[in-house]
Amino acid sequence: MNYNKTDCLPSFLIDSWQAFDTVTLPVVAFWGQPGSGKSSTLKKILGSGASLYPKVGLETDATDWLRDSPLFFHTSFISFMDTPGYGTKKYSVSDFIDLFPFSKLALNIFFVSGKIYSDDVKFFKKLIESRKRICLVRSFSDSLEKESINLIVNDLRKSFDFQGKIIFLSNKNNIGYIKLKEWIRNELNF
Repeated sequence: MNYNKTDCLPSFLIDSWQAFDTVTLPVVAFWGQPGSGKSSTLKKILGSGASLYPKVGLETDATDWLRDSPLFFHTSFISFMDTPGYGTKKYSVSDFIDLFPFSKLALNIFFVSGKIYSDDVKFFKKLIESRKRICLVRSFSDSLEKESINLIVNDLRKSFDFQGKIIFLSNKNNIGYIKLKEWIRNELNF
């Protein structure tokens, strides 16, 4: 059955199964609520050598698969996926959990920018169930003090029942990008 991008989201997510058939590189997906820093981070990771960049704007929800946003951003060794923020009317957590082909991903990078919501916990649980490697990113970390970071790490570990890699990022101060790039390279054995 073939669907197009003008159909409802669940139909488009079904199409994502077919899109993965064209990708030969490992896929690293960026997940999180709208405005959590996924697209900005991916743009920085891609650097100046990419031919295509994610849309980054003042508004949240700039990535919209229903408005012809690219599904993949390719480098020589990795295909990155900039996903729309979940937990919205257009992109519900349930649609992703029920229909997205998580098994086709190599790595998951999960973004939180502040308060942790029930949708975050629900989605993260699905990522854990997929048995793919996960890095938890706390974005917008530019003004956090050392004591606050320790408290936030403990809160993230407890909320998500997660003992894996946690990285703090700041677009303003360029903090954390090297650590994130290194984590990706190490996990993919580059």
